[in-house]
Amino acid sequence: ESLPLATSNQVLIKFSAKGQVPARGFHFVYQGMQDVDVGAVPRTSATQCSSVPEPRYGRRLGSDFSVGATVRFECNSGYALQGSPEIECLPVPGALAQWNVSAPTGLGGVCRGGSTETRAASFPVPCGGNLTERRGTILSPGFPEPYLNSLNCVWKIMVPEGAGIQIQVVSFVTEQNWDSLEVFDGADNTVTMLGSFSGTTVPALLNSTSNQLYLHFYSDISVSAAGFHLEYKTVGLSSCPEPAVPSNGVKIGERYLVNDVVSFQCEPGYALQGHAHISCMPGTVRRWNYPPPLCIAQCGGAVEDMDGVILSPGFPGSYPSNTDCSWQIALPVGFGAHIQFLNFSTEPNHDFIEIRNGPYETSRMMGRFSGSELPGALLSTSHETTVYFHSDHSQNRPGFKLEYQAYELQECPDPEPFANGIVRGAGYNVGQSVTFECLPGYQLMGHPVLTCQHGTNRNWDHPLPRCEVPCGGNVTSFNGTVYSPGFPSPYSSSQDCVWLITVPIGHGIRLNISLLQTEPSGDFITVWDGPQQTAPQLGTFSHSLAKKTMHSSSNQVLLKFHRDAAAGGIFAIAFSGQYGSLWG
Repeated sequence: ESLPLATSNQVLIKFSAKGQVPARGFHFVYQGMQDVDVGAVPRTSATQCSSVPEPRYGRRLGSDFSVGATVRFECNSGYALQGSPEIECLPVPGALAQWNVSAPTGLGGVCRGGSTETRAASFPVPCGGNLTERRGTILSPGFPEPYLNSLNCVWKIMVPEGAGIQIQVVSFVTEQNWDSLEVFDGADNTVTMLGSFSGTTVPALLNSTSNQLYLHFYSDISVSAAGFHLEYKTVGLSSCPEPAVPSNGVKIGERYLVNDVVSFQCEPGYALQGHAHISCMPGTVRRWNYPPPLCIAQCGGAVEDMDGVILSPGFPGSYPSNTDCSWQIALPVGFGAHIQFLNFSTEPNHDFIEIRNGPYETSRMMGRFSGSELPGALLSTSHETTVYFHSDHSQNRPGFKLEYQAYELQECPDPEPFANGIVRGAGYNVGQSVTFECLPGYQLMGHPVLTCQHGTNRNWDHPLPRCEVPCGGNVTSFNGTVYSPGFPSPYSSSQDCVWLITVPIGHGIRLNISLLQTEPSGDFITVWDGPQQTAPQLGTFSHSLAKKTMHSSSNQVLLKFHRDAAAGGIFAIAFSGQYGSLWG
């Protein structure tokens, strides 16, 4: 609290202690004041506010107490200001000048122990906080006064990454076994605990193994004590040893401090054995959480990248004996593999490599190579390629290194348009098939199903079929149309064509000549009511005839077309089966 101003340049202070119980004593701050008048001490007036003492565990900024002047207050490290950080001297009409803020604890503010980061305006005693400065002070709440009961305070210290934290214990007194300070070596209370301290037993120094510390102080509901005063500072941390770079691999990352991560990658063709990422661990001894990995040329496997490298086991060292390895190059449909050998050395005739144009042992072999002569480039014509390597029990050599790169395969030629027919199936890539069907009255000439073949130049496994009108034949469909040869183009050569139309027994046949354009002499169509030319005729038709309909008396009709004229023509005769025999 503030004491009255002395009126002279001397003050006598007397201290008496009469009781038997010791106490904490007292602390006060004094300040000399220069007299504007000789021998006089300035007093409060209409233009001058009362003097303001420095706060305990802090300092006052400003010594001018005249009207309009301001005075600021700051706390020492580890203390938090309670009250106003700044006051101003204001005039009061007809009265003495006064400061604009007045509090029960006195003018200005009070500095209480707790945290360097907490800036409470007033009221609660500071308890915990987040500390990010490179050095600072941590005090038990209210220090150096005894802390309160039932406290639960947490301080989190975080300094720049790669640095550590050292805590110096200036003083430490808590209720033994009941009021404790826990210190954790990291960001929270789930990490390693450096210690739990109570009473007066605590190390003089505490060191973190990372850039963070977590402090937890709690007190019970009964006895309290003087508390603690801690100073922390940033210190350097040792780093993890530089990890070895695996042969045939690369290391990514040049920082080896706590929590730093280093990554590893293998050169093409090698597989990473171990962990691709390792982290520098906190702890008294710096170490990585895993050993550096290895890069190994493995025996076989699946390869799905659009380009890559395949190596014999152990390359560039010698491959092992009695080895059988198979690699499957699996590319998207429509791509083949361009294969080129960069290195090749095997035991002649005994150790060899086979390249097959497909995924099976029965797939076409593109080449089998042995010895020391470098094989030439290969082109697979399938999206799947097999690389097989065999070594026997005797001599071992460095083996091989090959590169492959995907290249786009052409599709087979588009089979459409398909005259007088239909194409089913829309895929023209390797291994895909299409089916051909003819329209009624036409006959498929060729293979009905074509498959796109493997090969650098894409083609179907058979010539494209065609739909043609046959010159005669046995017709067994229940209905359909008989066309002139070459329809819809005019027939050309001199020929005789005979069709036998047969429907199920018990049915007759209805014929309708829907189109007839022939030469009036020499070209004609004859229809018999039966399977032979000895049967009764239903008629002979020639030249240009309007639609003509006729019915058979049996389930068979014989049609014969004869041509010997020079000019051509066309005709179309529709037929359909009818239940029963000839109508009247």
